[in-house]
Amino acid sequence: MPNAGTCPKCSKGNVALAEFCAGCGFPLGNSQATVGRVPHPNPLPVPDGFRKVAAAADLFFGVHSAWGGKRLLATENLGITLLNVGYGLQEMAVKIEGFDGAGGRLFEIERRLALLQRGQRVEIEVPSYEIPDPPDAVDVRLVRAEYA
Repeated sequence: MPNAGTCPKCSKGNVALAEFCAGCGFPLGNSQATVGRVPHPNPLPVPDGFRKVAAAADLFFGVHSAWGGKRLLATENLGITLLNVGYGLQEMAVKIEGFDGAGGRLFEIERRLALLQRGQRVEIEVPSYEIPDPPDAVDVRLVRAEYA
């Protein structure tokens, strides 16, 4: 049988009709099955207060003051906690966007992360000088990643 290609997770070659990798069980043949967008078969629980990262299967984020707790002042640095409940990822880039009450974009910042393993949290601090006005809403989107 023809080879379906190399598994993006474990690098094993698979036959053309394979739906899952013969080496690690990773889903194959789905155009949506790109790095960071394939849900883990047993994702870890997500704590209250975390929201889903856009364009990602098992990444979640929380927003807070970078100094701890709820944001109180417009001069505080913005803290973003990323949580990975699925497959380990590396060489990641995420886009952080802030919006005003009317839905207008206040800022758009891209951050790169070297590694985010399953169950790991990472803190991203956005300095107040990168934020023109305090956001009423924040969204995070996965731009790219590789499997760890």
